[in-house]
Order: sequence, then C-alpha cells, then structure tokens
Amino acid sequence: MVRMVENIQKPPTSGLTGFREDNSELLTETAPAISEAMRESLAVLNGQGFCVCGQYPWDHWQKMAKLRGVPEDLATLGRSLMREAHQHSWGDRLRSLCGWNDEGRRMIALALRSPKTAKQRWSWLMETDGQRVDPATYEWIGEESWKWPSLRRRWNKGRSR
Repeated sequence: MVRMVENIQKPPTSGLTGFREDNSELLTETAPAISEAMRESLAVLNGQGFCVCGQYPWDHWQKMAKLRGVPEDLATLGRSLMREAHQHSWGDRLRSLCGWNDEGRRMIALALRSPKTAKQRWSWLMETDGQRVDPATYEWIGEESWKWPSLRRRWNKGRSR
C-alpha cells in the first residue's frame, strides 16, 4: 500500500496528467497506463480518503474516456458524476452505475454507443443528487421514495421530446 501512495503522491513525471497545456489533445499516454493509475488512485482513495489533485479516479476516467473518443462535454459530465457519487456517498447500486465497480468501462461504452442517452441519464443523476432530491423543488426525497416513479415519468416524458 505504501508503494501505491508514494506513486500517486509524487508529481506526475510520465505525462500522467494526459493533457497538453491548452487541453486540446491527449499526449501519448496509453489506456493501460491510465487504467493502472486509476487502480492505484482507487486504492489510495479507499485507504486514506484523498488523492493528489488531478490524480483522483474520476480524473483518470476522464482521460480514458477522451482517449476512447468520448466528446469533451460528455467526458466532463461523466467525471463530475463519478465524483458526486463518491463525495455524496451514493448507494452501491448508483455507484456501480457511475463507474465504481468497473473503472467506468460501462460509462464509456454508453457514452460511445448512445451519447444522448448518457447525457440524459447522467444529467438526471446530477440534478437529483443520485435520485435523492427533487430537481424542481430541491426537496429531500431519498433514493427509495415512493415519489420517484412519478418524477421519473415526468423526466422520461421530457426525454422523448
């Protein structure tokens, strides 16, 4: 565990930040390197509760998503979603949907297969804080409330337009 902490805590020397100064494109970083960095940052986060800025699992996920071809705006939204799921202690089911059980591979697959659906689903989760807050009134409802089916129907109706 100490080795992993040391690897994460050192400033990146291998271009692990993955972006040029102008953020316009990824450097020559490979997907396996990003996956390894993400696994290490997950271990550090689980062990000590924090990582170095730019080395959190959601930062690595965003790099991987962009490397795989996910559009910038969707990669940014996905990064925010992973971060919120962790920082707001969403339940295991939602954390799984937000990439915590598979390093975000299903999120990337959804974003590539159906960007519109990914944006709608992820936006819904962000607006409702993991389906716990009514986005119209900001009333705390809770993830398992009986009110969600009607709110979700209203949201689905808005999606079909």
